[in-house]
Amino acid sequence: MLVALGAAACNGAGAGADGGAESDADPGGCLPDGSGVVNGSVLGAAIAPVVRAFQLTTAQGVVIALDEQPGDCGTVGSTGEHLALLFCAAPTPGIRALVGEQTFTCPGSDAAALVEQNGATDLAEATGGTVTISAVSDDCVSGSFSASFADEILAGSFDAVICP
Repeated sequence: MLVALGAAACNGAGAGADGGAESDADPGGCLPDGSGVVNGSVLGAAIAPVVRAFQLTTAQGVVIALDEQPGDCGTVGSTGEHLALLFCAAPTPGIRALVGEQTFTCPGSDAAALVEQNGATDLAEATGGTVTISAVSDDCVSGSFSASFADEILAGSFDAVICP
């Protein structure tokens, strides 16, 4: 589902002393590759550590990806796993329900979540949960999520750099 393009940078203002994003998800705190945390695993796959987080606009909508592999903004790693949060349009602050990919349609105000591996091969789709967008700036979107995958849950947060 995820389409690969682009490269971007975000300033390091607001980063914590350890180089990570501040816990309050300050939109000015986006690191050059974004940052994030995903707790839990799905079907034995854990997305850890998250080494970059980005938002990309595609012909199908907007994706926020949390990836465990390094790479250019907008391009997911060809190996490993990543979490893709899907939206119809660029997210704005607020809480959105996560629905299954088959139920997710645009236009709409809900979102969907997928665990993908080895590029963009779907491993699992969320069956419920929420994603909260706490802040958006010109180059960074911050938030948190809790996604149910049958009886497994992924939860975490992100400061995602917005790819051009």
